[in-house]
Amino acid sequence: MGYLAVVFASVFNAAFSVGGECYNRRVKQPNPFCYTLLISVVVFFFFLAYGKFTFAYDPLTFLTGGIYGICYCLSVAFLLLALRTGYVSLVSLIMAYSLLIPTLFGIFFYRSYPSYLFYIGLALLIVAVFLIGKKKAPPAEFKEPQGERVIEEPKMKKGFLWLVFALLAMFCNGAASILQTFQQTSSEGLYRSEFMMVAMIVVFAFSGVSVFISLKKGKETVVLNFKRGWWIALLCGVANATLNLLVMISVKLLAAQIVFSTICGVSLVLTFLASLFAFHEKLNKWQLAGFFVGLLSTIVMNL
Repeated sequence: MGYLAVVFASVFNAAFSVGGECYNRRVKQPNPFCYTLLISVVVFFFFLAYGKFTFAYDPLTFLTGGIYGICYCLSVAFLLLALRTGYVSLVSLIMAYSLLIPTLFGIFFYRSYPSYLFYIGLALLIVAVFLIGKKKAPPAEFKEPQGERVIEEPKMKKGFLWLVFALLAMFCNGAASILQTFQQTSSEGLYRSEFMMVAMIVVFAFSGVSVFISLKKGKETVVLNFKRGWWIALLCGVANATLNLLVMISVKLLAAQIVFSTICGVSLVLTFLASLFAFHEKLNKWQLAGFFVGLLSTIVMNL
């Protein structure tokens, strides 16, 4: 049961990343907090139904759920911003390194020292990041009807800005993983729905305030986000709600190390295939090498 939940969690994790890219392409001018606002509604009602429309108060769950909500909201928002200027495959790879956060947390706070394989994986991670940034994709050329040559900027036209957003998303997602695992292990697998419902209330409030501020700057952009991207955000909400449920079930049945390493590896392969065949992303040889070295590093670090 636990391994089956992990496999399906991997599929939904990949679907959530791909959905974020679809939202960006559909909306053109995405507001990340319109996206998180819609997702929070779906996830809240998903867990309300999962909990059979009941709510049991637990102080630890309330506290960790609230902090998780802030980390979750920021992680999704930064992920969407990273996807605006970066490739799905590479952004997903950086996000996979959020697995490092729970491990480092265990080293410093629980004195739980990893094996030598973790340090080998960490070395491979450094190599992977170097390879990813080794060489930019060359600009594409095309001719306008008049015959004038025009240089088209590659998707990563803002340099390493995508990497900054991806790293911020990684750290926030890692913190959320710590909170989610801690809550489930401390409560012996109880209060799953309450945990996510509290978190989504925080996400909804945080996103709602941000959207309200955005309305003052440009109402048209906000309206466009809801009008063109609502259905993608709702589907991503279903994928994310299912993912979170499967993760909470998995960490109760299996070691967290096995859960997160498997989800990481399988979902990376799926997003990489989607980036090639669905989005037609063209990585140069350095980026391709960096991706596969990074994939190997995430697997090695969690053996």
